[in-house]
This record gives sequence, structure tokens and C-alpha cells, in this order.
Amino acid sequence: MSLLIDDQKFINLKFHYIETPGQYTSKFEFIKDKATFEKHKKDPNLKEINTGWKILSWAEHNEIYSKCLFHSTKENEMTTTNLDYVKFRDMKMKFCLKSWDLKDDNDVDMPLNASMIDNLHHQVATEILEGFERVTEIETTDLKALETGAQAFFEGKKSFNQPPKIVYEFYVCQQMGGWTLDYVRTLMMPDFLKILRLCLTYDGIKRKWDAEMASAGLAKKSLM
Repeated sequence: MSLLIDDQKFINLKFHYIETPGQYTSKFEFIKDKATFEKHKKDPNLKEINTGWKILSWAEHNEIYSKCLFHSTKENEMTTTNLDYVKFRDMKMKFCLKSWDLKDDNDVDMPLNASMIDNLHHQVATEILEGFERVTEIETTDLKALETGAQAFFEGKKSFNQPPKIVYEFYVCQQMGGWTLDYVRTLMMPDFLKILRLCLTYDGIKRKWDAEMASAGLAKKSLM
């Protein structure tokens, strides 16, 4: 898989795969490293698909995310908010996937629309979406660390309640100085999350440093 950056908002991704025809449907083996590609580069069943994607801004991500939330009430009458993950991935793919060069059995270009995406082989759809996510989103472990840090900072303790998105936005504006909410919401989601994590990390270290200096009876000093 290759990544070509056209600008900050659009990327092209190329996927290589082996398609093995079966009695009822084909099987697909996606190639994810150079060694495997070299092994199969002369295979007549080796194919490729070129795709173009729009990178989500922080505001666009939040808009899609909010449309995939649903509420459920438990026996104790407590209402919880949950994410429909299947719907979220489906909406993200249909919003972000902007071009492809798929052809039918007669070598005719296949149009890109929601209906065609729905008709993709599930393995193909999963592979290309995950490929897009791998190059544009922070790893799950990093997001979990970010969430934990945000919870500790905003609530003063660990909690399962995630602060409202606007709190993150306001915090970044406050830490970066001079940034407006409108500007922050135009940031690409990966950039926003990296900046937020950096701000949280710096703020946490600074608070710990100040506390240790105060407990030692020394004057507070800046880290920078």
C-alpha cells in the first residue's frame, strides 16, 4: 500500500490484493508488506485498486459521530449513551471515500456511490477502510491514553464519562493562545488529537512539577 499526499485534506491510497475465484464468490488476500508483494508480483491474480479519500476535520468527525449515538435505559432507570460502531464506520466510509478505479468484468468503470459501496464484498470494504484509518488516525491505545488523561484533567479523577467535545476544543484554544474555536474546528482530526494529547501531557507534567517544587518549599519555575 502506498500513500501519496496531495494536500492536507485529501490522500490517495493504493491497495494490492490476490483475487482467487471460487464457485460462488471470490476470495481476497490483501498484500500489506513489500516482501509479500515481491512474492506475488508475477501472479496473474494480482490486482490493485486506487482510492482517493477526504481526511475528516475535527468538526466533520464530531458531526458523523453524533449521528451514530443512541440512548438506552437499564433496569435501574439509568440512561447511557452508546455508539453504533457499525453505522459510524459505514457513514465514515461513505463520507470519506471520494474516488476509485474499480472496473466490472467488461472492464467498464464502476461508479462510486453509496449503493456501490453497500455492494462491495465485505472483506474488500473492511480492508480499504482499515487501510485509510491506519494512515489517518491515531492508534486505539493512543486514543485510550488520551481519553484517560482528559478524564483525569477535567474531572480530577478517572471516570467513564467523556467530557463534551467543545470542552476539548476550548482547552486547546486556551493552551495554544490566540486560537479560536472556528480555527480549531477546521483542523484535521489526526492533527487535533495530536495537539490535544500534547497539551494534556505538557499540562500534566507542569502541574506535577509545580506541586513537587511547592512541597520542597521552592519557587515555581517554568518548564519552558
